[in-house]
Amino acid sequence: MTNTLAARRVGYTQMKQAASQELFSYWNQVRGSRLEPERAELKPGSIRGILANTFILEVDAQLLFPMRIAGTRLGALFTSDKKGQNFIDLWDELSREAIHELLATVLNERSPALAGVLSSPEGLPPLELELLLPLRHYGKTHARILGSMTPCFIPSWLGMVQSPELHVNSMRIIRRPDQLSHHVHPAASAETAGVQRIGHLTVFNGGKSLQDDPQGLPRGGGQ
Repeated sequence: MTNTLAARRVGYTQMKQAASQELFSYWNQVRGSRLEPERAELKPGSIRGILANTFILEVDAQLLFPMRIAGTRLGALFTSDKKGQNFIDLWDELSREAIHELLATVLNERSPALAGVLSSPEGLPPLELELLLPLRHYGKTHARILGSMTPCFIPSWLGMVQSPELHVNSMRIIRRPDQLSHHVHPAASAETAGVQRIGHLTVFNGGKSLQDDPQGLPRGGGQ
């Protein structure tokens, strides 16, 4: 199996939501043998059933990642249109460092990532953001990121109650097998091979989860 096919198989099987699976499958189809597709190659009609869940981030000099496109479901989550708003501003203080580093990893390694997010008013069941994918823009890398905001179900309060800031509580980096060795310290044991830190989280490569570190900072709940 080629490295690209292996990464596709690992990534697809780790996704919980059908919308995430559909977007990942379409992204793979459009990119072919390349590491990422061109922004201009994406056709809204091909993913019309999940457009409400999708967004596209611009990679700006300040690394605030303004939203060039924001699906209606994201607007419903915050009860306002988020187009033009900074993606970083949607996250609680505890999560911002982790999100910055996750976005940098997506861009620098040109690798997809999965993220689990908690956000709900007054402890109601959480919504999930599951996917971040790199894009080229007029041939440039470090230009755009495609994402999907997918709820585990459609809550009755969506669009009527503003969600609090998002909190990231799990991540997976979908790295190609040839990339894994670049993230393992030479002295790492079998138990710690491929482990790295991103903000308040601990990442495990190869499709395993990256979760709140019980030895680190406390979880921020739905803040």
